[in-house]
Amino acid sequence: MEEDLSFQYHLKNTKPIELLELTNSLASLDVMFKEQTKVKDAKLYVHTVREGSIIVDLVQYVGVTMLEFPDVAPLFVSFAEYLFLKIREAMVGQPLERWSIDELKSIRSILSPATKGDNSLELSVADNKGNIFNNCSFNLTASQAHDASLNIEAEEIRRKETVLEDEVYEELLVLTQLRNESSAVGSQGVIDRFGRKPKRLLFAPGVNEIISHQSDNPFKQMYFVRFSVKTANGEIKAYYIQSVLDIIPLEG
Repeated sequence: MEEDLSFQYHLKNTKPIELLELTNSLASLDVMFKEQTKVKDAKLYVHTVREGSIIVDLVQYVGVTMLEFPDVAPLFVSFAEYLFLKIREAMVGQPLERWSIDELKSIRSILSPATKGDNSLELSVADNKGNIFNNCSFNLTASQAHDASLNIEAEEIRRKETVLEDEVYEELLVLTQLRNESSAVGSQGVIDRFGRKPKRLLFAPGVNEIISHQSDNPFKQMYFVRFSVKTANGEIKAYYIQSVLDIIPLEG
């Protein structure tokens, strides 16, 4: 089945690009697409690689769970608007403290090939004839991509330096594993601000019971919690959950 629209990645490179750098850039687009669409099984596939420096057309795979989205245009447009907004924020030096770690890492990787020499990068939603759809297009020069990458890197460094064990945060927690305190494995959960990789959960007295004794399945809830982080060698190893401020049912 031929797709009417594709997400076009057009890198105008003046020198050869390292293969791993290019594939990481494209793979990060897929990561961001999955995160932003919030649709199960959302995947980007390479449809064509065309002449003109490096032009890659990415299409949306429509699986069984995607049948409610027969038209990819809304997905591509909303993703493009989200991605362009993020790149623009980094490019002009806006504060990035509300970005997740995954956003910082992925967008820096997407931009990386465009930061070299006199390269430029165009990201757009286009039809089969190459016409831009709904004005969804964003162009960056090497200088702009470089500035955005430096701002993202500065935020990554700032965050590493300011994540202290005695600092208290309030964020949403999603459980991925819940065990009693005597378990050698322990409980785990995800807090978006610090990345999508689950971390060990340590509970203040009584907090574990608040979560585990929910009448509903505790994995069908989100928990707005007050917590601090536990680090080792500069990396986050665990979250210490001090209290549960609110419990929010997950949709679906």
